[in-house]
Amino acid sequence: MGSGTSGSRKKDVKLVRPVSVVVFGATGMIGGSVARTLSNSQKFKVTVVTRNPSNSLIRRLEKDGAEIRTADLNDPKSLVRVVHGADAMFLVTHYWEHLSKRSETQQGMNAVYAAIKCNIKHLVFYGAESCVCATGQRCGYMDAKAAIEEYIKGTGLPYTILRASFFYENFLSIFKPHNIGDNVFVIG
Repeated sequence: MGSGTSGSRKKDVKLVRPVSVVVFGATGMIGGSVARTLSNSQKFKVTVVTRNPSNSLIRRLEKDGAEIRTADLNDPKSLVRVVHGADAMFLVTHYWEHLSKRSETQQGMNAVYAAIKCNIKHLVFYGAESCVCATGQRCGYMDAKAAIEEYIKGTGLPYTILRASFFYENFLSIFKPHNIGDNVFVIG
């Protein structure tokens, strides 16, 4: 990867060492994709955080070169332990595990706390627009991520927020169309 400006060419920067990235959510679609992509590059040293190191998805990431570390988003001390020494963090939280805005928000704040304590140089968070602000209606999944975004913005950490409204891969899994008869399909 290189960069340049009009009228001049900059040489590619040679990294002294790979950038160390801690990835949360590596057993899911988003975090898993990030972990696999970064693991396939020599520019990154990937550490994936899991509560269940025997998970087959985690084992595959380990075969791809990712380091596996065990921690729990409900335990800030365990997060500081696994984040220590990393340059960057990719954080995605999982509302559907507990169906609770409060729980997801706290877990996200715990991970951000670990990023602060460990002097992470850049945090990337998979966030979402606040439904309450946008529509006046509540949506725990999106509102939790929006609350974490607001927390991140107040920390002083360098950050990037990613937002994607929908992944078409969902039609292959959780929103797979079902034939209810006469070639009529429903989603859900």
